[in-house]
Amino acid sequence: MLPTNPVAEILCASVAAVIWCFQVVPPIIAAYRTKSTQALSPWMMLLWAGGALLYAPYAVAQNLNIAIILQPHIFYVLTCTSFIQCLHYTLGQSRVKAGGWFLGLTVLFAGFDTGSIFALRRTNSLGLNGVAMIYGYGTSVLDMIGFIPQYIHILRIRHVPKITILFGLMDLTGCVLSMLSLLFRRRLDIAGFVFYLSMGILDLGLLSFAIILNPLSTKKAPNSDLDDTDSRIEVTVLENSEQIELRSEAVIRIHPSDHEKHCDSSSSIKDRSHGTPTRIGNEAS
Repeated sequence: MLPTNPVAEILCASVAAVIWCFQVVPPIIAAYRTKSTQALSPWMMLLWAGGALLYAPYAVAQNLNIAIILQPHIFYVLTCTSFIQCLHYTLGQSRVKAGGWFLGLTVLFAGFDTGSIFALRRTNSLGLNGVAMIYGYGTSVLDMIGFIPQYIHILRIRHVPKITILFGLMDLTGCVLSMLSLLFRRRLDIAGFVFYLSMGILDLGLLSFAIILNPLSTKKAPNSDLDDTDSRIEVTVLENSEQIELRSEAVIRIHPSDHEKHCDSSSSIKDRSHGTPTRIGNEAS
């Protein structure tokens, strides 16, 4: 534990809140510009939104400072925004359907957050602090599970995108500052500290993958580009040949009578060509 320092607590929490809230902004902007969310997992964003859904009423019920209270509320809105981008750009859902998801998630958050705040304050006043701990540790569980799809995606492509590296760095910085903020409190909030610590460890895992995998993928890039080019050429040739065969078959099926006439005429020509010398020979004899 560090010496109690309310000013340092609020300062660290405020900076951490800004970083944590806006760490999702670069992926949102990049997805909007490129119309793609291939570097992000929609399930990671949805699970992180679920973690914020639990942590927001927990922070209020535990009387944490205002910056940490605002953090999960803003983070929930941003992760839901990124999630509906994944639904629209990656999973192909329409804007109306994705917007319906966002509206439903927002209403869910408002109702769950309000009800949970009153419920947790009531249970805390009765000495049932275990209920609040379920919210606090449940946040850690959901966010840790949320990292799994992103880890699987990175292991599959053997590369960590730059936007993911930036995301991990900002997330790690926010975790460290949030832990410092809790350490400056008069009484350490264990569940909150465990949450930020677990997130920081998983962020270090992402950055470690970037250090290990990205140099290897850079070395293999020229060969992989050639392989991809060859495969694209081969696929194009196969597709063209298949289209030619299909077109020829379609012509035969559409005009069977013409095909038969052509065959009959060609056979008659052959018969005539074979028969003419015979008739000439007979006349000569």
